[in-house]
Amino acid sequence: MSDVKKMKRVTVHIDSDLDYEFRRLASQKFRFEPKWYSKAIKEAILLWIENNPEENFENNPEDEE
Repeated sequence: MSDVKKMKRVTVHIDSDLDYEFRRLASQKFRFEPKWYSKAIKEAILLWIENNPEENFENNPEDEE
């Protein structure tokens, strides 16, 4: 069996100031090494999952933004 993981390309729409700040901080942390942006996004997603375990997201006030 191969150890190659299947990768998924995604498109998101976020505020340009938020994107700029994320890229600025991520590029400093990962020092523009290969795939630095993907690594930063993966870390952010894993942190979000870790900090939001199995919550009930129905009627979430953040949905109204």
